[in-house]
Amino acid sequence: MWSQLRRLSVLAILALTSFACSPSGSATTGTPVEGADADAQAPATSAPAASPQGELPAEFDPCAVQTQADAEALFGEPVGAGVSSVVGPFQVCTYEPVDASGGTLSFMVWPGTTASAFETTVAETEEQMGAEALEVPGVGERAYYLTGALHVFHDGYYLQYVLLKMMSDEEAVAAFSELANQAIGRLP
Repeated sequence: MWSQLRRLSVLAILALTSFACSPSGSATTGTPVEGADADAQAPATSAPAASPQGELPAEFDPCAVQTQADAEALFGEPVGAGVSSVVGPFQVCTYEPVDASGGTLSFMVWPGTTASAFETTVAETEEQMGAEALEVPGVGERAYYLTGALHVFHDGYYLQYVLLKMMSDEEAVAAFSELANQAIGRLP
């Protein structure tokens, strides 16, 4: 029951915020990475400023791009099968530990994104959050860590990672970077 409520709350946040767009079209989503009460924090991140210009292949499954084995390595324990969903303009895959010990990994994909739209979105998120994006080298063509999420641009895809799990920003950057590099190798 608790894991279902967490999954629903993450998806509800994503769904609600994907429709609460700024004039430029960016939406915010959020989840904690560090702190005493993970459920009480909600750092925000943004969807691309421009609408996706491409279409995902009909057989596209975000859970095949970021796998259950990847999530198990992140959590260090067995996770349930990924739950795929479509929230607004993006595909989402969500994983949770099977023992309901806590934590949720959401992997989001927007196809057909341009480098310009990606950079605009990161800049708008910085402004909205009053925070500075940390450039993350060695991940995709461009990557930034901002407000508890990793934003990655690679070959027309905008990948975003959000995690409900107690970990420091440094641990999150390292974990997300590894996940992103694995996912990039599996993109259609």
